[in-house]
Amino acid sequence: MHRNNIKNVVELKDYYFANIFNITRSLKTVPIVWEEIFDDNIHLDPNAVVHVWKDSYDYSILSKVMKSGHPALFSSCWYLNYIKYGADWTNFYRCDPTSEVGDNRLFLGGTACIWGEFVDETNLLPRTWPRTSAVAEVLWSYTLNETEAK
Repeated sequence: MHRNNIKNVVELKDYYFANIFNITRSLKTVPIVWEEIFDDNIHLDPNAVVHVWKDSYDYSILSKVMKSGHPALFSSCWYLNYIKYGADWTNFYRCDPTSEVGDNRLFLGGTACIWGEFVDETNLLPRTWPRTSAVAEVLWSYTLNETEAK
């Protein structure tokens, strides 16, 4: 940090990501970053996609990302690894960021995510289905409605 005249952690992150973005540009790839990088006001590559994953049903960060000109992916309320009793797949229909994004072309879609803390080969499939089909239907319905609107 001293050698590069970096005064704090935010400047260090800026330095780090500037180098990462140089690499992704040289490889002609599009970087995808977690929303924390956006939240920390790190200087993002203009083409960087921001993956919004925190704060379940708060879609405001999704709007902020797109207003800043960055494409966005969404998964905040579609984490499959949380342990719930009973048929909880209907909860995945309650999460619908498409009401917030409207026809914004910067909304690239969403993804169901799963972490491994509570998931292994004994419960992967029961956790995945039918929950991911609910997520897919929410996003698929949005895509159909957008296509029909044209």
